[in-house]
Amino acid sequence: MNRFHCLNWSDITGNCLATLASSRQFFKKLHLLLGIAVLGLLYGCGSGDSGSDPGIDVNPPTGLVYAVSLANYAQHQAITPNVPHNSGGKITDYSVEPALPVGLVLDAVSGVISGTPAEVTPAVIHTVTGSNAHGAATAYLQIEVTAGVTAPTLLRYKENPVSYPVNVDINPNLPYTEGGAITQFSASPALPDGLQLDPSTGVISGASSTAKPAATYVISASNAAGAVSRALTIGIADSLQAPDNLTYSQPVAIYPQGKVIAPNLPTATGGAIIEFDVQPSLPEGLSLNTDSGEISGTPTTPQEAQIYTITGRNDAGSAKATIAITIAGPGMFYPGADINHARFNHTATPLPGGKVLIVGGQAITGGAIFDTAELYDPSTGLWTLTGSMSSPRSNHTATQLSDGKVLVTGGNAIGTAEIYDPKTGLWADTGAMNRHRSGHTATLLPNGKVLIVGGGSFSASADTAELYDPETNIWAFTGLMKKPRYRNHTAVLLENSGKVLVTGGAPSFGGLAQAAAELYDFNTETWTSTGDMNNARYNHAITVLQNGKVLVLGGYDASNVSLNTAEVYDPNAPGGGAWALTKPSAYKHTSPTLTTLDNGKVLATPGGGMAKPELYNSSTDDWAPTGHLNFSRGGHTATLLEDGEVLIVGGVNTVLTSELYIP
Repeated sequence: MNRFHCLNWSDITGNCLATLASSRQFFKKLHLLLGIAVLGLLYGCGSGDSGSDPGIDVNPPTGLVYAVSLANYAQHQAITPNVPHNSGGKITDYSVEPALPVGLVLDAVSGVISGTPAEVTPAVIHTVTGSNAHGAATAYLQIEVTAGVTAPTLLRYKENPVSYPVNVDINPNLPYTEGGAITQFSASPALPDGLQLDPSTGVISGASSTAKPAATYVISASNAAGAVSRALTIGIADSLQAPDNLTYSQPVAIYPQGKVIAPNLPTATGGAIIEFDVQPSLPEGLSLNTDSGEISGTPTTPQEAQIYTITGRNDAGSAKATIAITIAGPGMFYPGADINHARFNHTATPLPGGKVLIVGGQAITGGAIFDTAELYDPSTGLWTLTGSMSSPRSNHTATQLSDGKVLVTGGNAIGTAEIYDPKTGLWADTGAMNRHRSGHTATLLPNGKVLIVGGGSFSASADTAELYDPETNIWAFTGLMKKPRYRNHTAVLLENSGKVLVTGGAPSFGGLAQAAAELYDFNTETWTSTGDMNNARYNHAITVLQNGKVLVLGGYDASNVSLNTAEVYDPNAPGGGAWALTKPSAYKHTSPTLTTLDNGKVLATPGGGMAKPELYNSSTDDWAPTGHLNFSRGGHTATLLEDGEVLIVGGVNTVLTSELYIP
């Protein structure tokens, strides 16, 4: 590369003076002199770096800032990209500490922050560093993610239908709502003259001066995320009338001890009720609002069903309603909120944080197979739909993985699998299994892999097992079982050895129950036979006891006869695992569930159309009746909640019901 040298100014000026006689020549040389001087300033004067590329920025970045430095984002809502600016050299690499909230990403080249925040997080200061080969600059961002606005899901009023007398101030009619906070109430058409709807609270109040026949008014409640409405029937009577047809929203109420009840609300026709009373006194902890008739509170003492008479009156007369109230205590069941789809042969999986995921299953009427999923929140007692699967499934499996996600496999003799992410409510397909499977089992192993056992379709053998590795998303066959297990077998992870015990089941399509049991060792990926059960079984239930032994109950035997027998497997028995019959249960159990409670006892909820649950006490080897299911079931699920209660969901004989057991 050429060098530009410093100029000798005395030589140049001397030459210039020698040519002053020609002014044109003088200015030409002066122009040349100025051009050379500028080039000297740009490229240096001999002492600069002769190897530099004039196209590369040699300045470090300075003054790095973001368009938004104090950001408050809403969960599940995409953010406006946050763009950086700096006043120095071009930045070639960006990094951030600590990591951005889940769902937000920093582009390492452009520095732009974008994405959709998935979790609520408190305000945290993040340091973004932008650098190039000559230095670095930092910017500080405070980011907070708040819960997104959710639409209201329910609106109802304490009085509906109702008739108000002319020229009488009514008892304010109060709304009850569920879901997101409501910001606006409206009525269509307008309420009768003299009655007002508070647009902020939804309370209806006032006095009407004009008689009007009963008519329907639609009250809408909304926020930025959506709206919900409720039709009210309101009439204005010429003169005061006695109330009529007093009823309650829960005429037969079963409330759990120690939990706040959903308000039990009255409705009546005829004249407006101005006063309520009840006989006898409500259970301890519950109260009657004498103005509105609402029953609310937290019951404190268990009691069997008792009848209460509630009277609503005004100056023209009265009306009566009767309600039956049971307070469920230990050893009793009480109704939960309705699920969104009545289903059986579904799965139930407890999630981190206490919620329960219900997936798939079959419709009670019509036989449709569901791709829907829903969540139960014990803190509210409510069910909400979540993302739907890519395939409908029944007789499938659902397994919580080590990272809290849920792997769902097979069902309907299909080979696909997918994973549910509780943080986003979304499903993602995973690689297909090596066999189409239905009526199989899935067990989480200590190494984080999932063991899939048996199950079948008409065209595949049922003695295969395979492993799913969440880290690689790969399915691989593992050792062949000793016995084929086509359907309705069981599998549990033993506590001490980490081996998986597989019991019973039918060996083929149309095959009869078998007594064989075997163990899978995940360290060697091999199967070994262990002692046969005392009864051949399929459609039985299994659970691990607190002492490490395994209890099985019921099912059908090799003659397709329903069983009331139970037995216990001891993995530490001399000479290997051994089975021993327990005392028989009081009832024959087909398709039951077994749930080991926090107190060590085991709750058995029956299938086969029965509603008589039992408790097994391993320390005394006894079965005893406990409570009574509110609905007979089969193909249902029973899930132990974090507070020790058991959530019972679905079944072939139920309609949109769930219920809970108090140990």
